[in-house]
Amino acid sequence: MIICSITPVDVCEWMYDKSYVMLLSSAAADMKYRAEAVMHPDCYKILKNDVKDLSYANYYQIAETLEATEVVLLDEYRQGAQTIAKAREQIEWLRERNLLDHYTLQVVLYAESLEEFKTNLATITQIPEIKVVGLPKVLSTWCTDANRAGLIELVHQAGLEAHLLGFWYSLKEILDMPYDTIMHLRSADTTLFALNAINCISALSDRQNHLNIHYHYSDLSKESYEAALYDYYRRIYEKALKAGRIGE
Repeated sequence: MIICSITPVDVCEWMYDKSYVMLLSSAAADMKYRAEAVMHPDCYKILKNDVKDLSYANYYQIAETLEATEVVLLDEYRQGAQTIAKAREQIEWLRERNLLDHYTLQVVLYAESLEEFKTNLATITQIPEIKVVGLPKVLSTWCTDANRAGLIELVHQAGLEAHLLGFWYSLKEILDMPYDTIMHLRSADTTLFALNAINCISALSDRQNHLNIHYHYSDLSKESYEAALYDYYRRIYEKALKAGRIGE
């Protein structure tokens, strides 16, 4: 499982320490942000939208500019059926412009219950162009123990890859998952490494606020950021040890 760390734009080069990067459409106008994306052609770059009412043309122009490998299809927040309909519409839009083979496609799977989740997942499995299911953090608000582990397993069983779109509370959600479930998760993204570094809290602590990627945080240093990363990866390593997956 690979986790994409989202940082403020002014230190976006830190994101490229990992093989997967999550890019946000609102930052595409920044010259440094664009330059870093282009300078890392071998990095797997996922683009998701954080701009209200962005058109298909503008969104996929951003994807081209940032040389995205994968795009999270534009969605309708918390509207499962409408998001799937919009995904179908975008696929046809991309097909008409011969852009379908330019990107791996990820769809956001919204649901307000487990039953609705299963129904929407079954529908998505009938759309062959979609390879990745994004599990938004809002799903944690109704999942058992506020944990999306069971949803990851359902996606895995459906033969699709799963990506966690952020964390509603903290990184404790993933640290509490069974190790096998973590291995069934392709990737995740979060601003929590930067936030935890700014707030001087551990990976187990609930978020205190939200990260504004366009703001300069004077109290965010590379040292504190790397310490937040280390705190998480140390816990993952210990979990792997307990699961018998890594030798002493």
